[in-house]
Amino acid sequence: MKVYDIHHEKKPISQIKTSPSVLALGFFDGLHLGHQKLLQEAKQIAKKKRLEFAVMTFYPHPSQMIPAKNKITKYLSPLYIKEKMMSSLGVETMYVVDFNSSFSRLSPQDFVDQYIVGANAKHVVAGFDFRYGFKGQGTMEQLKIDSANRFEVTTISKIEKNEQKISSTLIRQLLRAGRVAEIPNYLGDYYAISGKVKTISPSSHDGYTDRINMQAEKDYVIPIHGTYHVEVNIGQETYHGMCEVTTESLEGNLQIFLETSLAREILFGEVIHVSWIDRVEAVSHLI
Repeated sequence: MKVYDIHHEKKPISQIKTSPSVLALGFFDGLHLGHQKLLQEAKQIAKKKRLEFAVMTFYPHPSQMIPAKNKITKYLSPLYIKEKMMSSLGVETMYVVDFNSSFSRLSPQDFVDQYIVGANAKHVVAGFDFRYGFKGQGTMEQLKIDSANRFEVTTISKIEKNEQKISSTLIRQLLRAGRVAEIPNYLGDYYAISGKVKTISPSSHDGYTDRINMQAEKDYVIPIHGTYHVEVNIGQETYHGMCEVTTESLEGNLQIFLETSLAREILFGEVIHVSWIDRVEAVSHLI
C-alpha cells in the first residue's frame, strides 16, 4: 500500500502522480463495522470498474482545529495502526491529509476541486454524515452537485446495532463507561491496544503467575479505571489475565497480571497486544 502525507501548503496532492481511483473518504477511527461496510463497498466498486482502491483520511482529528464541545486527542486506532488496518483490507493508496488551519478554511468547492478531483477520483464513497469544507458546510447531497459530473458518488446509509448508530463516538462512550464487553457488537472484535514491555516480575497475588508492566503506544484511548479481564498476545503466544487501570494508567502505563507463566523470555521493549474482554470491578483488589 502506498501512503502519501498531504500538507495543504507544503505538500499538496497536486504534486503526486495519482491513478484513477475509487476514493473512500472519512476519519475511520477504529475501523468499526460501519467503516468496514463502507470500505468493502468502495473496494467492490473499484474491482468492478478496474480502478485503484484509495482512501483519504485526516490527521489530527478535525475537532482539534474547529470549534467542538469535545476535543479528540486520543484515538481508537492511532495513525500507524490505521495504516496497517487499511493495508489488511486491501487499500492500495492511502492519503493522509494534515488537518491544519489552512486546510480547514477551504471552501467545499475548493476541497472537491483540489482534493477529490486532484486525487484523480472517478468515484467517491462516504458515509451519510460525512461533511467537508469550511465549518463542514459540504454534505453528501452537495457533493453530488459539486462533482459537476466529474466523478460518481455513493452514500453509505446509517448502520445500526441494538437501535444505536455504529460510530467511533459510541465506542468511546463505552470505553469511558468501562463497558468493553459490548464493544465487539460495534467494532467487530474486542477493543485492542499495542504497547511495549517495560518490566516483568513474579506476581505477588494469588492466582496470577507473572506481572508485566507495559507502556501503551501513544495516542490510544485507555478504558476508564478499574480491573479488566484481558487477552494478551505476545508473538505467537496468547495469555489470559487481568489488567489494572488506575488514574495514572490513563497515560498508558499499565500493569497486567497473567494467569499462566510466560512460555519464553520476554525482552524489554518487545511489543505486546492487549484485548479488553470485560470489566471485573471499578475498584481493584490487586493493588
